[in-house]
Amino acid sequence: MYDEAPAVDYDQVVKIFKEDFKCHPNDMFDDFEHTAVASASIAQVHRAKLKDGTLVAVKVQKPNIRKQMNWDLMAYKCLMHMYEYFFDLPLTWTAETQDKHLRAEADFISEGKNSERTKKDFEQITSLRDKVYIPKVFWDYTSKRVLTCEWIDGVKVTDKEGLAKQDVMKTTIDIFASQIFVTGFVHADPHPGNVFVRPHPNKSKKHYQIVLIDHGLYVEESVVFRHQYSLFWKSLFMMDNDMIHQICHEWGINDPEMFASATLMKPYRPKTALHIASNHKSIKWRWWSRYHWMLQTSYAFSPISRIMSFMRKIPIRSLSLLTGTFGGIYLIDDRYNARTLQRNSLTIWNGICIGLDYKINFRPDKGDKIDDLHERVAQRILRVCKSNGGLYIKLGQAIQVQSAILPPAYQKTFKTMYDEA
Repeated sequence: MYDEAPAVDYDQVVKIFKEDFKCHPNDMFDDFEHTAVASASIAQVHRAKLKDGTLVAVKVQKPNIRKQMNWDLMAYKCLMHMYEYFFDLPLTWTAETQDKHLRAEADFISEGKNSERTKKDFEQITSLRDKVYIPKVFWDYTSKRVLTCEWIDGVKVTDKEGLAKQDVMKTTIDIFASQIFVTGFVHADPHPGNVFVRPHPNKSKKHYQIVLIDHGLYVEESVVFRHQYSLFWKSLFMMDNDMIHQICHEWGINDPEMFASATLMKPYRPKTALHIASNHKSIKWRWWSRYHWMLQTSYAFSPISRIMSFMRKIPIRSLSLLTGTFGGIYLIDDRYNARTLQRNSLTIWNGICIGLDYKINFRPDKGDKIDDLHERVAQRILRVCKSNGGLYIKLGQAIQVQSAILPPAYQKTFKTMYDEA
């Protein structure tokens, strides 16, 4: 679903080239394939060949996205303000975060600069310098809506056949850990379509390189946060509960154990070492069950406003971006202009219905009906995602990625999103 969204016609691609470069693709490239090799929510990729014979991947933004983004973000902000006013849910901050990152993701000049900065970062890390590769950007063939990069052959990191799974996974973890804890410049959209594996070009076949693409969405951490977050993880393993409470207090989080559990995606027990739990399947299962019970209790018997306030207090509001859970709500397809009002109205109407449903039925005395409520809301959100399509699919992806900390009804409902591109 990550790279198989509907593509726009070649005529639309030519139009973008004429607007941005004042020429036809054939004037710039020796060969330019008319059919896209991959298509995502905001752009599609064409294989091409430069005049000197270099193979390149040309990422072309789908038409009208910038104009329609304003309408979609306006609808989203309106919905968030309505939630905050009528249901006492502190959600307007999410609109600010969405606006900032969505606009940055639609600027391919910015994406090219992000990729070059990331490449320089990894060149400074000796242990990863030879294990990760960032494709070269060809700036003479790049604009805000067209990004031309070196073509790389490889397989997705999730393709298990023929890969040394442990080595590949270890390297992948090291890559993102170095960004989160060392450089502070973090690729925030590392889904399987953006992480490739290829045989190392200068070594034997048993050696691999991880290739990172799609650098439009990044989070830049402050030095203070990076230090605190590193110390927080160290404290989890060292069972330094005083330090965990101190860091959470500095972040404005009043429930350190819940935050630790959400971070680990399993229950955190202050007096039990993490590595001990991971070596005992029965204990791990009991912890996992208890974790979901904790979350269900929080969802069912705590005011939603408390949960959202908890999220707002995290020092990097887009902390979820660090795990690739960012999902947009704007959309694009070839009939977008004719359906803008219809789609925005559908979004707002369903948003109001969901808000009312949770406001009325999300109470302790409705405990035996909570699962039905989650199922009903999950199905409603899924219908909106499928009906609107385009980047609403990203919303479904984001929900699916977060399934470990969501009610079971959401996990069951949104697992189908992987088949809905």
